[in-house]
Amino acid sequence: MKTTIISAAALILMSQLAFARTPNARVGELQATSDRLARAASQTKGGAQHRLLQERQHVNGLIDSLENGQHVDPAEIDRALQRAEQPLP
Repeated sequence: MKTTIISAAALILMSQLAFARTPNARVGELQATSDRLARAASQTKGGAQHRLLQERQHVNGLIDSLENGQHVDPAEIDRALQRAEQPLP
């Protein structure tokens, strides 16, 4: 019985630690994407540049929210990263 309780407590602690690190990892991903979008925007102009800058602004908003401790839906982060990877029309 003690072993089960200790195992359960350890599992809960490990999952909480993993969750605590996740936002920092996501911030790193988002920051790299923001930097890439800025570089791409500086190499183009017109509508394509505008789209890249809008995507960068959205990504930066997600970064700010995470850094301020606000909850950000992981699916929203995934969508932003996917949109940033899409080729320009």
